[in-house]
Amino acid sequence: ADIPHRADREAALARVLSRLQARQRRDLLKLLGEPPDLARVPVEFWRRAEQDTREETAKHLLAMYLLMAEDLRLPLAPEVIADDGARWAASQAAIVASQTTQTSKSWLADLVGFGRGTRDSVLTVFGPENGRPANTAATEITRAASAGERQTIRRWDTESGTTTETIWKTELDDLVCPICRPLQGQSAAAWEHEFPDGPPAHPSCRCWLEHEITYPDDSEL
Repeated sequence: ADIPHRADREAALARVLSRLQARQRRDLLKLLGEPPDLARVPVEFWRRAEQDTREETAKHLLAMYLLMAEDLRLPLAPEVIADDGARWAASQAAIVASQTTQTSKSWLADLVGFGRGTRDSVLTVFGPENGRPANTAATEITRAASAGERQTIRRWDTESGTTTETIWKTELDDLVCPICRPLQGQSAAAWEHEFPDGPPAHPSCRCWLEHEITYPDDSEL
């Protein structure tokens, strides 16, 4: 289903990531010195940055996963859905945190290597104008919504013998990209090899999934 209150949920995660980025920015401006020297930044700084990002992101991903899974209204045990969601959110948040931290380190190292000063380098990577928190939030909220539905549907199909047709849906507006436009209305056979859990197909993807559950005896829940 389309993601309820998508903008609010994306904004909530973006705010959290922005606060973390602001704290990291303040710390790095003190640690790097002038001229900047990355050797002055302790390993503990990067470890904490990754840990904080992982923990905060996991909370938002789990909430989105559970909302979409529960909205399917399938007769699965709530604790099973919760366990599935917790495992998925922890795993995906770890990926997001690792990628975010490694990108920040590499980008900062490149800027320092090019001779950029401390403030210029730090603001480029961790500044409020670079849009990274908003882009990450949009992408990962979409991913959590898709995962909550796809993984719950898979579990239900396995346990009940049902067969679910999952359809890729776009917003059907002028902002739909060339990657997603051909996927509109397509069943999983057309896209699940490349996108096993469905959207996002790219950063800031706004697509979503629709499900048509078929029962072996043509009965309804």
